[in-house]
Amino acid sequence: MRPVVVDHDILSIEKADFCESFALVMEDLDKHLRKFQKDQDEDQVHDLRIALRRAQAHVRLLPKGVRKQDTTLKFSESRKEATRLCSRLRDLDVIVARTKGLLSTPRQNLLLADLRERRRALLKKAEKSARRLRDASLTEDLGEKVGRRQLERRFKSVVSELVEDINRSASFIFEDETNEGELHNLRVGCKKLRYTLEAAGNDKKRENVLKTLELWSDTLGEVHDWDVVRAYLRDRAPQSKDLIHAATQRRKQKYEGFRAASQLSMP
Repeated sequence: MRPVVVDHDILSIEKADFCESFALVMEDLDKHLRKFQKDQDEDQVHDLRIALRRAQAHVRLLPKGVRKQDTTLKFSESRKEATRLCSRLRDLDVIVARTKGLLSTPRQNLLLADLRERRRALLKKAEKSARRLRDASLTEDLGEKVGRRQLERRFKSVVSELVEDINRSASFIFEDETNEGELHNLRVGCKKLRYTLEAAGNDKKRENVLKTLELWSDTLGEVHDWDVVRAYLRDRAPQSKDLIHAATQRRKQKYEGFRAASQLSMP
């Protein structure tokens, strides 16, 4: 993977663009929280996770004084809990979807029953978490609380930190492609950088960078899905070596897809 280098031209951010993006992201989060309280299917869990991550990226750009306010801290704590629970739900949904083509019917039925029970128990916690987050949502106008120079400095600092983290993780996984922890960190870093750049508003100068980050995170996501499946099979069906082997082969295929995608340099 070529080192990520972010051009100076895309490190600019306007206060008005950020405030508009912040308001839209919070509105979108509230919409998905309301939908989640009515429907918790696989697609809705996925969409809510994205909304939660976008909200996190925007809050991270707020001045320190605003981030440390009680209302912001309460929101961040609730968002973190909701994100954790939705990630666990998403993992269960991924396992169900990916194992259908690997398992024989009797074995599949046993594991699917286990997955459904786990999901039901987790869903109760996630629904409560979603309600708490809606109560803590940030709806006030941030315009007067965000200084232009503060925002610019914070934006450049966060982007630089994320780029450094991405390049560090990339160096680890290309030395050892089995390093699941660093591979996950790289995927998370790509998503965080993408959502952070989005917070600066629509700009054609950022368009190609965002597309590249999306491609990288999507291909890394395919690899991570199979790591989740393998971990589950090792825990719940360790005797099924043929299934674990099949999942490992799928993982290798997806990793090669990421390796190819990662050769695209950052525009």
